[in-house]
Order: sequence, then C-alpha cells, then structure tokens
Amino acid sequence: DGTIDFKTAQDVVDKLVKAGYYVVAGLPTDPVLFDNKDKEDQSFTVTLRHQVTNETEPLTSTSTVTYEGANPAPATNVVTVTVNHTYQMDKVTNTRIQATAKDAYVTDYQPDTYTVAVADAAKVTVDETTGALTYTTIETPVVAGYTPDKTSVSNTANAVLNAETGEYSYEPAETTVTYTADAQKVVVKFNDLTTGQPVAKQTDVTIEGVTDGTIDFKTAQDVVDKLVK
Repeated sequence: DGTIDFKTAQDVVDKLVKAGYYVVAGLPTDPVLFDNKDKEDQSFTVTLRHQVTNETEPLTSTSTVTYEGANPAPATNVVTVTVNHTYQMDKVTNTRIQATAKDAYVTDYQPDTYTVAVADAAKVTVDETTGALTYTTIETPVVAGYTPDKTSVSNTANAVLNAETGEYSYEPAETTVTYTADAQKVVVKFNDLTTGQPVAKQTDVTIEGVTDGTIDFKTAQDVVDKLVK
C-alpha cells in the first residue's frame, strides 16, 4: 500500500522524448499505491510514437532544348527552375518518411508537396503531389531554308527517389530539334550577247540541291563546253 515512485521510469520517458519520441499514453500523474498481490507484479505501459517534423528543401531542375542541322543553328535554350519540396523526417531514426511507410505514422503523416519558386512560375508548372514538371512551351526558331522536326517543345521532368539515400532529385529534361535543309533549285540561262537574245535552241539548265549545299555546275558546264565548240 506504499505510494509508487515513478521517478526512475519518468527519467526513461524523458530521455526517450529527447531522443525523438512523444508520449501517447504516459505514466500516472496521480498517486498510485502498490497493490497487495505478492505473487503478481503490477504493470504499467507507456505508449510512444516517433516525432515527425516537416522539412523543406530546394530542388533544381534544368530543361535543355538543343537545335541541330541548320546554318546557323539557333542557340541552345536552357531554363533552370527551383522547386520547393516539403517532406517529413522521423526524429528517432533521422530518416525521411516515404509514402510506403505512412501507415506506421497514422495521423502524423502528411504527404510530400511540391511548389515552384515565385520567380520561376512563368517557366514551369508542377504537380503539387508528385512533383512532375511541365515546362512552358518553347516555339522552335524559324531558320530560312530549313524545316524543323518539331515546331515547339515542352519538356517534362519527374522527381526521382534515390532508394539508398531517400532523397529526391530531378531527371534530365532534354530534347533535340533537328532541322532538315529544304530543297532548292538553280536555273542557269545562256545568253548570246551578239544577238541580245537567249542562245538559239538552248534550253535552261535546272540544278537541284538543298539549302547551303554546294551547287554542282557540271551539267551547265557541259552545255557551255558544247557551245564553245
């Protein structure tokens, strides 16, 4: 019938709280007496959970659009944005809490969220739940004499989990636009300065090629050589 001194047990609880736990059901706060059951120990259970903290980290993602095949080729388009990733840490294990472990934390768990920095809002949109990015559409520059294989590009990027560290980063967002040279024609005419008229009975010679390709004058030169003879 003596009063139970819970000080030693409470000291353990206090240490556990400092180590990252919080108390769900603690020791009695009102005086409790020892019972009179000599052959049966009294038992008290302290229930604890891991403390959870919300953390925010900046993640960087870069979109790159490269242009090839044109002369001159447009400059590479590079856009870099910052995404604020909010996640939870387990203060006991000092590890990030993944969605696969959410049931262990019951109502303490909150899913990760992603938001774009205000300065980058016009450059990209983000799925606030998954972190998936969709970059603002970039229109392909017009280069005279060339046709691109894409008239515009909107790169995408996903937040990827490193299974070993539990950390997230963005996969590369890269696209290459390839230009094809357009078909071109050169017409060679033959004029007779003596008569002031085109050379009699001689048709023009058409030479086909592509933009910035070297013109092959062989067919036209063959005509010139025959006229000279």
